Amino acid sequence: MSIEIEIKNCNNIDNGQLTLENNKLNIKYGINGTGKSTIAKAIKNHNTEEKLKLLTPFKSNPDNPLLPSVNISCEISNTHIFNEEYINQFVYKEDELIS
Repeated sequence: MSIEIEIKNCNNIDNGQLTLENNKLNIKYGINGTGKSTIAKAIKNHNTEEKLKLLTPFKSNPDNPLLPSVNISCEISNTHIFNEEYINQFVYKEDELIS
């Protein structure tokens, strides 16, 4: 079963669609600045309006407000984001290599 996701007005993403495979490890990769972290944060925070607002595009203004939105075809109950923050928190520590 596939999970269809549509992301609108999140940071520099005006409108994007992607598909995740349910119950599988889904890896999205690309060069820096292509929106990987924005996509991950949008999916993780899709049902938390206050956190989703943190992804408001820089080009949004009072005359043209752009509100972030994420539509997901089914419920996602658990997400893990393995990014630089994760690496710094759990893998590389001053006193040890792996936590």
